[in-house]
Amino acid sequence: MSRRLEVSDDELSPPDTKIEFDGEVYPARAGESLAVALWANGQRILSRSSKYHRARGAYCGLGECSNCLCRVDGAPSQRLCQQYVAEAGPRTALAGGEQPTNQPSVQIESQNTDFGRDFDMLRAIDWVFADGLDHHHLLTGISSLNRMAVKTARRLSGLGELPQVVNEAGQVLELRAELVIIGGGTAGLAAADIAATHGMDVLVLEGDTARCQMAAVHSGGRFRVRHSRVVGRYDSQLLIGERQDGMAVIRYEALLLTLGSMELPPACAGNDLPGVVSMFFAETLLGASVVPGEKTAVVIATEAGLGTVARAGRIAGRLEEIGQVSSAPSALESSFQIHGSKRVTAVQRGLGESKTKCDAVVFCDDPVPAYRLAQQVGVGVDFSPRRRAFVPRCDIGAVSRGATDVAGVFMAGSAAAFGDGSVSAETGVDVAKTIITRHHFHGHS
Repeated sequence: MSRRLEVSDDELSPPDTKIEFDGEVYPARAGESLAVALWANGQRILSRSSKYHRARGAYCGLGECSNCLCRVDGAPSQRLCQQYVAEAGPRTALAGGEQPTNQPSVQIESQNTDFGRDFDMLRAIDWVFADGLDHHHLLTGISSLNRMAVKTARRLSGLGELPQVVNEAGQVLELRAELVIIGGGTAGLAAADIAATHGMDVLVLEGDTARCQMAAVHSGGRFRVRHSRVVGRYDSQLLIGERQDGMAVIRYEALLLTLGSMELPPACAGNDLPGVVSMFFAETLLGASVVPGEKTAVVIATEAGLGTVARAGRIAGRLEEIGQVSSAPSALESSFQIHGSKRVTAVQRGLGESKTKCDAVVFCDDPVPAYRLAQQVGVGVDFSPRRRAFVPRCDIGAVSRGATDVAGVFMAGSAAAFGDGSVSAETGVDVAKTIITRHHFHGHS
């Protein structure tokens, strides 16, 4: 069974399992993310937003946004870009003497789709309230009607529903290390290498399954790697993390945040339509021989750096190589708009210009620091007009590089105020040396 947006590739094995999405079964390949698997099958509307039930589809592919939240095997609000296709389930005999077949390896359900993924009943709000609906003051003059309005709003809002079956409380895993590193990317592993070489007890926490496996292979037993998504710090030198089968309580003496970066959507009308994707997710799709759309527009932010422009060029070049009809990369104007109701149908690059038909938009802008966890930990965050993003307060000097305004907490890599993908390893090493010096750890000769 072919997949709608997958291009032929002699080196790519055919789909080897199946997944179920809202009652329909689709072919999938073990190891790819659920977001990629559904996109390959042309399923771009994954759920609807919590407030006005607008159509939503995968955007960042990094687990930083909430566009791909769905119910997975009964668990609500799971990011499909961070959930992976497993091996096929047990073979079972079908009724009527048919041949046994593999059961879907995972069951996915869209959220907030009371009227269906493809039907937006609440779009009527735009017609009735042309200037927007202020639901906070709706019918406040009549208490009985206001209570009814509030009840209705609460029923329609929210993110998913509670699981039908509540699993027993999993084991609480208690971990302790001299240095805990959150993030198993380039900077995190470089820091772990140098710290472990100097005799520190190092624990790397990584929430992405595939990256965690690669980090474990890289460690070679020199430091520990655990699959856990840290949700926050709730006491001095204590972290809480979630695991597949329970929670984790992690205590540390020094904490290094290598959280990476994220890619924000364009600041324009239609930026949240299914079909608008980041550079990273476009690269992920193309790496799996899946095209973003049948006709893709590649758009570059006006102030994007040379690295971003180069990435955009490679994406456009790859689309041309596989015969994809795409528009050439072009700069984003202030009046740029993305058109469509349920999904992307066209882009308009400026006032007075004609619309260009397309069903996908790759938005290319400089990645910005993934600062949210750092902010929760207590690190100060400031808005940088130059980077057009919030940036954690982090010392970039040679003496105390990576130190933050929270004692014992450090940052490195692209999540910090310095470094990008090309120098992440270098900054990881430098910050690890700062930690070693500050905490008086002496290495082995």
